[in-house]
Formats: sequence, C-alpha cells, structure tokens
Amino acid sequence: MFYWSFKIITHDNKVPGIPKLTKHGNVQIEDEGFSFDGITSYLSTTIDRESPLTNPEIYSSGITFGLKLKFLKTEYEVPAYIIDTGAKSVKSRGISLYILNRKLVFELSTSTTLFKVRLLVI
Repeated sequence: MFYWSFKIITHDNKVPGIPKLTKHGNVQIEDEGFSFDGITSYLSTTIDRESPLTNPEIYSSGITFGLKLKFLKTEYEVPAYIIDTGAKSVKSRGISLYILNRKLVFELSTSTTLFKVRLLVI
C-alpha cells in the first residue's frame, strides 16, 4: 500500500509517506496538493519491482489508485507525466498517466500487452 501526505515538503526536499517522494524542480504546495509541470518539475521515488504499480499483471484482481487533478495547462507537445512507472511497451511493465496534446493518457503495460486509454481534457 502507498500513501503520501500532499501537505508537506521537508527541508531536504522530501514528501513524507510510504515510500517517501523526492521533489525535483519547482514543486509547490497548492490547494491541499502539489503543483508541478511533469517535465521540469516532478516528484520521484523507488518502488519495488513486485508492486502493483510496477508489475500490474501479478495482481489478477486488478489495481486501484486515486488522484485529485487540477490542470493548469493542457497543451503539451511532449508528455507531461503525472505518474510513470515504466509503461512504455510490452517489453516493460508498469503504468503511466500523462497529458499530451489536450488528452489525458493512461497506459498499463504487462509482459504481453500494452493498454492505452485517452480522454480529451476540456
């Protein structure tokens, strides 16, 4: 299970939680969450290879996660990542959620299949 408190950034650029997140670039606390562009500013952590976020196929019942999002911009010509654990192709496993060309894109990759869903952001 993962949990983060999106109300604190410590003096050493960490966000408390399981596991701790590390701040990169201009990440700001805003409206009980964080504001970042997903390109030059982002949060990172290390997650175990057998986590549902990095290897979703080992969880046959599925995975669930929730986010509260506020889009300050929707026009990106390169992916602006919200979460990314490696869903790039069937050769990698994980999930990715990003904004690209006014679309919110979710990808889930297993060892045999890459699933992709796109929603128009208005």
